[in-house]
Parts: sequence; structure tokens; C-alpha cells
Amino acid sequence: PLIYFYLQAAIIETKPRTILSFADSYPWNYALPRSPKIKTFIFQNGSHDQQTILRLGKSLKKIKKWLRPVDYIVVMNRRTKNLFKKLGIKGRVYCSGSILNNAVPLKRINKKRHIFISQFRKDLENKLGFRNFYKTEKEILPLIYKKEKKLLIMLAENSVQEKAFFSEILKNKKAIFLPKGDWKKTYQNIDSAKHVIHVDSTLGFEAQARGIKASTIGFRHNGAKGRAEDDKPVSVKKKIYKKILNKLKDDSTSLEEITSLNAVTSSKKYFYDSENKKIKQLLMSTSSVTHK
Repeated sequence: PLIYFYLQAAIIETKPRTILSFADSYPWNYALPRSPKIKTFIFQNGSHDQQTILRLGKSLKKIKKWLRPVDYIVVMNRRTKNLFKKLGIKGRVYCSGSILNNAVPLKRINKKRHIFISQFRKDLENKLGFRNFYKTEKEILPLIYKKEKKLLIMLAENSVQEKAFFSEILKNKKAIFLPKGDWKKTYQNIDSAKHVIHVDSTLGFEAQARGIKASTIGFRHNGAKGRAEDDKPVSVKKKIYKKILNKLKDDSTSLEEITSLNAVTSSKKYFYDSENKKIKQLLMSTSSVTHK
């Protein structure tokens, strides 16, 4: 691809001491020119599961003769680390958590509110060809609201369309929106929650890394087939999703109790490296990088 030849030419021309990439699922990143003087770090840029890594593995096989060693692949949890190690890429896989999440210090405040994390994106269903992508939100949100009428919906785009989408789901019930701020404000808002609910949001897994109780629904309808989306760290079969729905319908069940039905195991939990101290030490110890 053209971008690969552009990057190749740029590396040869500029002779960098360190290469940092946040496109870990882009196969040509593992074929860029290398030399003993260049240290290469490839960072995980979002939630992955086995299918995502397997697709990367198939792509890497197609360009096998161009592959080069990588110094470090920096991932968010142990499960992703183990999946990457099976690909046979020459280099060390290192767990550090989410770089953005790590960059915002934990703020200990009085936590009183439940927050639902929006994953709304305008025209996303059309772009994905995924007709019922938001069907899960339409099923669970009225049930969640019934249990918690002061539920805050953390907006993803803060657009008119997004607010209209959630207002329609809740019908005549008044939705309370938490506007999207800058990326640091997003994590600070998460710190104000005593409980976070999400379908399969990266931010939801980051919240758990910050020590916040998080309930992961983990199910996406796939058109008329009703199959779980297999593109996130936690995805469940329909029978588990039905159990979650039944718990939400049960008036005696608290919102926090649904956490146990789709628990994130220890290997899937994201690391939290306060202010990225470990990754800074790694960069400084393996390269000439001296910036703060």
C-alpha cells in the first residue's frame, strides 16, 4: 500500500532513533525498516479479542517475507499479551494498560452516580453494515432507567442526533446527559461514578482499571441472527444476555448485581500505570528518548 512506501521512505530519510505507533492492528507496521539504532514501540489502540488478533495473524502471513522484528508491543491486558505472543512476531510484548487512561491521575471523590457510557456514532450502523448494532441499548436502557431514574448518560459525540437517539429510547422519561468534554475530562467524569454500565466500550474497561465498579453487557445483535459480536474483550452468547435482561427486569435486583453475570476475568482486566511511569521508564531505558 502507498502509505507503507511513504513511511518506509520517511524512516530511511529521517533516520529516527525511536518509532512509536498506535496502529497495532495494521499489519504493515510490522514490516517497516529496522536497524539496531532504531527502537520500535507499537501500542494497542483499542479493545481487542481473539478474532481481532487472528485476523491480524492472517494478514501477517500474507506479508511474511517483509516482516521485521519489533522491540516492544505494548498492550492493555494479559489476555491480549498472550494472543500477540502466539502470532510469532519477533519482539517483547509488554502490558501497560491504556496510555490515555494512564495519563489522567485517579481523583478520589464522593461517588454517588450511575453512568451509562454511550457508544453512539452517527451513521455507524450504515458504515458497519450492522443493522441492529444499537438494539442492545434499546432493550436495556428502559430497564436500567426503571432502577435508576438519575442515571447519567455519558455522551460520545454530544450531538443533536445522539441526544435524540437516547431520548427516543427512553420515550417520555427525562434523560440526564453528561456532555462530552475533552479527553481528560472524560476520565475525570468517570471517576465521579460509583458504578458504570456499558455494552462493550473501551472506556468501560478503562473505568474498571481505575477501580470503578463496571457492568459489561457484552452483547451485540447481529442482524436477524442474534449472535454476539466477537470484537471486544468480553462478548457473551445470547443465553447470558437473556440472564442479564431477566436480572434487569427483576425489581429486587440492584444495578450493581448484573456485574457478576458477565464478569471481566483477571487476565482481561486492563492495567493501570499511573501517569505512564512504567512505559516512560521503558522508553528511556531502551532508547535515547529523554522527554518527560
